[in-house]
Amino acid sequence: YAGSAACAECHQQQYRKWQRSAHAFALKAAEPAVTAAAFQGRTIGWGADAEATPRVASGRLQIRIDEPGLPSAAYTLAYFFGNRAIEQHLAEFSGGRYQALPVGYDLAAGEWFDLFPDDPRRPQDWGHWTNRAMTANSECLACHTTAFDKGYDFSTDAYATAWAEAGVGCE
Repeated sequence: YAGSAACAECHQQQYRKWQRSAHAFALKAAEPAVTAAAFQGRTIGWGADAEATPRVASGRLQIRIDEPGLPSAAYTLAYFFGNRAIEQHLAEFSGGRYQALPVGYDLAAGEWFDLFPDDPRRPQDWGHWTNRAMTANSECLACHTTAFDKGYDFSTDAYATAWAEAGVGCE
């Protein structure tokens, strides 16, 4: 892969269109200047008696999760999906896992929301945001990156996930 920037040399018009496309925003690094979501420290409710607090700490985007049955923790965001309808944020967990968090940001409404309001998931459920159904390495990233390599090692139950380009490249 030459990378999307290489396309601009010969195909400037197409490259400019791609830069604004959903493909270009299929995966972006979670940086305050890139995300549209509001990280203002306002707590929102989700699930059964759970709360999330999106905030900026030391220049990094974080979401603090307070959920019954789990220790409270602040998760530093690594990436996010989306730029038109919603943003969904990923945090890096141990073993190289990227977990999709349980709240998303609705760009049109300008507000945070529960991703599964009619499907209460408990920490012991496979589909809970901390478990394998929400591990982006195996469930999401293949379609949101270019030249994806899951890099899963069964013997260590860990990922060394890699890709040539975040997002769906213009190549």
